[in-house]
Amino acid sequence: QVEGNPTGQVLWDIHASSGDISLRVPSTANFELYARTSSGSIETRHPMTIVGKLRRGELRAVLNRAEARVEVHTSSGDIRID
Repeated sequence: QVEGNPTGQVLWDIHASSGDISLRVPSTANFELYARTSSGSIETRHPMTIVGKLRRGELRAVLNRAEARVEVHTSSGDIRID
């Protein structure tokens, strides 16, 4: 589990080779998200703007404004953004 508020021109690079990833951020956070799972699902509780095309196991989206960048990847597991 990762918790915080990505701000400014920062990069959060979160990877797991196996297992679920839980990311907790405030609804006021400003970031661009790139989430990918080879075998699992992606779920977010925040209303986000989808960027590009939706693909199985992949989500590109923006929460509020694209200031920071958050990349989340797991080979085998679910990704949850709360």
